[in-house]
Amino acid sequence: PEERSSSHGPASVLIPIRGPIGLDATLEETAIIADGIRTALETAKRSKVEHVVLEIDSVGGTFEAAAEIAEVMAELGESVTYHALIRRAA
Repeated sequence: PEERSSSHGPASVLIPIRGPIGLDATLEETAIIADGIRTALETAKRSKVEHVVLEIDSVGGTFEAAAEIAEVMAELGESVTYHALIRRAA
């Protein structure tokens, strides 16, 4: 993740999300899963980041994996603001 700082800590962090969302045995690419997103967001929370920018370059994925990622994001509550930058969508 790429951080942008302010006087109180990083003001924002860019989290790249590249590849299919969720695991699929037929896909040859590395898949994005909720655990990886959780790790990045927990690091952002510990660093007192105010804004998380998700840079998404994905052909799509499974509903279940997307729902898990949404749950992980909701766990941070109102401590951060999310922004999405869509590079490629299905």
